[in-house]
Amino acid sequence: MLAKIESEREQDAQNGIALTQNLKREIEDLEGRMDKLLDTHLDGLIPKVEYADKKQKILNHKIEISEKLKDFEQK
Repeated sequence: MLAKIESEREQDAQNGIALTQNLKREIEDLEGRMDKLLDTHLDGLIPKVEYADKKQKILNHKIEISEKLKDFEQK
């Protein structure tokens, strides 16, 4: 019985590590998208209005993911 509980605890820890890594990877991807978006705007390929709109969407998503990561790490 104790072995099963310990096994479940280890599995939960591994799942937590995987979730944390996925959230961090998603944040890095969003930062990469922001860089590409800025480059596209600076190259004159998209207007400022479109850039600002897309930037805000990416920032909102990044904040959401960061909050999930923060909440999970606190638990």
